[in-house]
This record gives sequence, structure tokens and C-alpha cells, in this order.
Amino acid sequence: MPIFRLFFVYENFLRRQRGRKTDDPWEKYFILNACFEPGGRKNSSIAELSLTLLVSLTKYLAVVATGAPMRIEISKEVAAGPAMAGGVRFRKPTSEDGAAVWRLIGDLDALDDNSMYCNLLQCTHFADTCIVAEHDDEVVGWVSAYLPPAKKGTLFVWQVAVAPQMRGRGLAKKMLKSLLDRDVCAEVSHIESTITRDNDASWGLFRSIASEFDGDLSERPHFRRDAHFDGEHATEYLCRIGPIETGDMATAA
Repeated sequence: MPIFRLFFVYENFLRRQRGRKTDDPWEKYFILNACFEPGGRKNSSIAELSLTLLVSLTKYLAVVATGAPMRIEISKEVAAGPAMAGGVRFRKPTSEDGAAVWRLIGDLDALDDNSMYCNLLQCTHFADTCIVAEHDDEVVGWVSAYLPPAKKGTLFVWQVAVAPQMRGRGLAKKMLKSLLDRDVCAEVSHIESTITRDNDASWGLFRSIASEFDGDLSERPHFRRDAHFDGEHATEYLCRIGPIETGDMATAA
């Protein structure tokens, strides 16, 4: 790629800043490096954008000077950037999201409260299998999940939370599908969760997922009211969906 073209990309990008579309692979590479940090957050200032672009440019020029071919490898979720749906941005959580996630869950009667420390661990140790939905810089959706070591190919969904003002948009399903499309979930063939009988929203979500991807849905008592909760909590039923093809998640309606 000619040097003048690199500077053109740099200048053009600074002018338009963020949000533009391009089919130029080199331009995409520099825009990705400028827009997104490794954790998936957008760089917030023009100074950050300028610095990151210049670092990328310097690295490229150093490779050109050696005469060696430049090889760029970008994972599919980074290449796509944070997923967007109807003005809502999906991304991996960070430690700064812990308090907001804790407040979101606390405002929903259908969900059990966790300690803020628990949500901080989810946002850090389990960030690859959790997802935050943002709208106008506010956390309006959350899915916590993990890959049980003893159940290869299974994604266990812990909690799904959607802010009241965002309901009716299919946000819960979109978050789950976006999560399943990540590289870390490439081998997932089954989804599990535990749900109480009175949680109609969760049953509806999982039945919809099972129907959409033609996966069998089974259920059975898992954590029982008396045997496990000492009578303090309703029985949790293990809901299992599968097999599913996670590669179809991104393109499904």
C-alpha cells in the first residue's frame, strides 16, 4: 500500500472520526485499530484516535522498511466491531460495568440479586462469555454465562436481564445470539439454564431459541426447593437446548 495512501486514510478518518463504512481492507484495519481497544470499548477522544492511528501507521512503516510481508489477523468479533441492534451496542463487559450490572439486576423482581463483587467477577473473569447491551451510554441489557468444564460444548446461561424501557424489542434473544457468535462459543452445541416455573420471560426466551434453531428442549428439576434450598427458594428446572449450530446465529432472523 503506497505511503501517500496511508496518510490519506489517516487524514480522512480524522475528518470523519467514527461510524463510517468502507470496503477498503487497509482502511478497515486502521479504523479498527483506532476505534476499538482490545477490550472492545470505543476510544473516546480525538487524541486517542490520533495516537492509535499513528502507532498503527508506524508499525506498518517499520515492516515495510524490512521488506517483509505484513500479516494481519483479526478475530471475527473484533473485525465486526461491537455488534449493533436498533441503536443498542453489544460488547464484552469490563470491570467498570460491575456496578451498573448489579443495579440493573437489582431493579428486576424476577431475578435473584447477587453481590456486586459477584458481578465484578463475571465482568472480568468471565467477560468472554458475558455480554452487555448499551443504549445512550447506559447499560440496558446483560447476559451472564460460562462454559462448564465438565460439559464440553455447553454454554450455561446464568442470568438474562433487560431494562424495563427496552422490553418488547427482542433484546434478550439478540444478546444471546450475539454471545453465541463469539469465537469462544464456536464449539457450543447445547445451551443450558435453570429456570423457576413462574419465570415466564425466561421460558419464552429459551423456547423461542429452541424453535428458531430447531433444537430439542428438555427440562427436569435440578435444584429442588427442599433438598437444595431448604424451602427458601422455588425449584429451579434445568432447561437444555440442542444440538444447535452456533455458526448460524449471526444470520438468523
